[in-house]
Amino acid sequence: MGTELACLVHQYHREGQAAQELVEAGIAFSSAQGFAWYVALGTILHGWTLTDQGHGAEGIAQRHHGLAMCRAIGAETGQPFCLAWLAAAHMQGEHIEEGLAALVEAFVRADKTGENCCEVEQHRLKGKLRRRQTIPDAPWAQTCFQQVRTIARRQQAKSLEVRAAMSLARL
Repeated sequence: MGTELACLVHQYHREGQAAQELVEAGIAFSSAQGFAWYVALGTILHGWTLTDQGHGAEGIAQRHHGLAMCRAIGAETGQPFCLAWLAAAHMQGEHIEEGLAALVEAFVRADKTGENCCEVEQHRLKGKLRRRQTIPDAPWAQTCFQQVRTIARRQQAKSLEVRAAMSLARL
């Protein structure tokens, strides 16, 4: 259970092998104890570790499987965040339309649950994906990045506001 948080730290530090070992141990423990939600979350995190280690298709499949497990047990918490991760993985693999579809679902689930911890990231990813479409939609991407700045200001999140300004500048 605590291994998921430690996995996130390793993942953010780009220590893929350490993250993968922790998440696999967490899945094994959670499975043995019957903690279905932690197995589902661990499966999603395992997908992230695989994607970051160059196994994009397998990592995306693991993320989808973990999300399906969440739905099967009726777990709503964390899905907007996990769907944003999925969208980022699709973007990394140049699956732009799939990434946008994951974000649509993330926004719907966030509206349903009131969970907005990753609202800024969802809008930023939407802008990046719009910019990478076959026919880039720069005006829409600009609108997304401006929304990110507005939300970040409202949340008093200076680093996210700067990140949005950088995305606008790159556009």
